[in-house]
Amino acid sequence: MSLVLHEGSNSTRIDVIFDVYKENSIKNAEREKRGAEFGNECRNIQSEHEVQQWRKFLLNPKNKKAFTEFVVKEWRRDKYRTKLTGKVPFVTCECDCYEITSQAANIVEELNSTQEEADTRLILHAAHAARSGYKTVVVASEDTDVFLLCLAFKCFIPASMYQVWNADKN
Repeated sequence: MSLVLHEGSNSTRIDVIFDVYKENSIKNAEREKRGAEFGNECRNIQSEHEVQQWRKFLLNPKNKKAFTEFVVKEWRRDKYRTKLTGKVPFVTCECDCYEITSQAANIVEELNSTQEEADTRLILHAAHAARSGYKTVVVASEDTDVFLLCLAFKCFIPASMYQVWNADKN
């Protein structure tokens, strides 16, 4: 949570959008083709769990799904919500989206989605933020597909949109 709050330090709303990992999908067939079956599956992830080899861990879509579920469950707990002074994260977990405030974590029905790719789902979030009164939407992604989607759907989002690339990686 602290990484997310740091990244969004100048924002009051922070949307964290994860991919959805469905077993019965074209995307899953592609993941398997890329070697997903070679990653060991971890079950019952706990906060004290230490991942030694993240690359291998993330090869397996079941691990990604379990890790996402673990992270969102943790962020919804009181001990993390109390750190949210002045910030409101909107966090996806599978098809659901939670608005997490210092008081509660509630499902936001209009942001629930069956879209598998975070790339496309973030457009839904950008439009929701604009409709909620935000004048500027900043998308943090280094993905060219995201850039093209933002260009294509900008006309449906009544806010200024910017895409930032992580300069620290270069």
